[in-house]
Amino acid sequence: MRLWRAIAMAAAALGVSPAAAGFQCSRVPPAGPSLYWNTRALTYAINRIAYPPLPAQDVYDAVRVSFETWQAPSCSDLSFTLLSLTDDRTAGYNWRVPEDNENLVVWRNGDAADPADAWRHERGSIAVTTTTFNSRTGELLDADIEFNGVWYQFTTCTPPAPGCTVAYDVQNTMTHEIGHFFGLDHPLPTEPDATEATMYSSAPRGETSKRDLAANDIEGLCFIYPAGQPTQQCFPAVPPAGSDPIFSQVGSNPDTGCMCSGDGATAAAPGGALLCLLAVGRRRSGAGRRAR
Repeated sequence: MRLWRAIAMAAAALGVSPAAAGFQCSRVPPAGPSLYWNTRALTYAINRIAYPPLPAQDVYDAVRVSFETWQAPSCSDLSFTLLSLTDDRTAGYNWRVPEDNENLVVWRNGDAADPADAWRHERGSIAVTTTTFNSRTGELLDADIEFNGVWYQFTTCTPPAPGCTVAYDVQNTMTHEIGHFFGLDHPLPTEPDATEATMYSSAPRGETSKRDLAANDIEGLCFIYPAGQPTQQCFPAVPPAGSDPIFSQVGSNPDTGCMCSGDGATAAAPGGALLCLLAVGRRRSGAGRRAR
């Protein structure tokens, strides 16, 4: 991990654009500052219902291990703490009572008797990460991850365990979404080794390789949040003097979710290709709304 710390520090010190590296930073759309947390100690909560076809504890464990994967590299001191299981199912930011917000992981499973259980995003989205941030500076205030349990079958087992047939792996998907949670976007397909990255935009059914971080992922993490050093932005903010902050909320950087083809849920990309774990669709935006 020392190598990736050295790369991150050198890039920051020399003013090297991360665009020249193998990772991409999420930014305020369409071309604003990059997103970052102004703290290294992040917390999250998991909705206790999780995904009923699977044992709840298996789902909780997969989520927890996914967060632990991102805090393992020694070149960064970003950390994640599970606060609690919660009955809260509301994704998005509570502008009126900011102290009531928590970074939520929740499944939408389509219970007809529960309106909060409906999937309200693109059918082809496996998961949606909604981030709320100061659109003048890029500072993140909240991040919520929703899983599409209506149109996708999730599994938590690990081959070659007896009877294990992987569908859409919880840990594989969750580890990818956490990258959006703290400020990474999909690497460009043309970047070296981009297809090996956890943050790469596509994943076939049955994939588990995104459970483990690749060099590009670690490089991005440690560029933004280098251990013992100030937080870096790929695209620094230059707010107008004397301006008031404007807070915005969008889905997964910058659109509504991470997509995957299969199970009848497909998404057509430019050129007609079917993509997995790709942010496409309508933007969810609250641009111009002011915090109160």
